[in-house]
Amino acid sequence: MRISFKSIEFKNKPRVVAIGCSITLGQGMPEHLRWTDLLSKMINEPIGNISYSGAAINKNVSSFLGMVHQYKYVRWWW
Repeated sequence: MRISFKSIEFKNKPRVVAIGCSITLGQGMPEHLRWTDLLSKMINEPIGNISYSGAAINKNVSSFLGMVHQYKYVRWWW
């Protein structure tokens, strides 16, 4: 299973993680035009990206939970 190839390293535990489909992935777009990159620049914060082209939400959620487990990702802000 491959998490989005256009993402920062999750071992850095980004505070913001985007989960989505090909739009979030930025398929066919230059990285500087992806909404996650634009938002990252606006908030001056790196954004992790878990997205798959054509994937159902259950695949994205499963990948997110796998990332949480793999990197002992327990930072939660409410």
